[in-house]
Amino acid sequence: MQIESKDHNKLFEDCQNRYLENRNHKTLSEMYLILTDYYNNLFINYTHRKGLYWTDDEIREKSFDASSRIIERFIKNPDFKIDSLTAYGHWDMVWVLYHDKDYELKRRSFDSLIDSLQGKENERKN
Repeated sequence: MQIESKDHNKLFEDCQNRYLENRNHKTLSEMYLILTDYYNNLFINYTHRKGLYWTDDEIREKSFDASSRIIERFIKNPDFKIDSLTAYGHWDMVWVLYHDKDYELKRRSFDSLIDSLQGKENERKN
């Protein structure tokens, strides 16, 4: 789905309002498609401005990551609402660009290890 960039804000706002009224998964899927296209455009423009070369798969992956971050917020927080996709989208784009996935995976693994150790300590005490 290719959408004119000026339409992303309006399409997302309309879709978001419908979702906040009906909490329908189909509407959430529509929001995801709008976001994915929006972020795809952002990342393509970013790479051209910076003189970078990313494959289509890399751009698509980053678009999926950024879109998923927003959709996850809607699922976790029923009161979540985005007032301006342009402003909000910029900061999620920055997060996706500079977030170190390897570090995050190590941190999660470390946290899981600590949780399992604490669980074993609690079992010993009982």
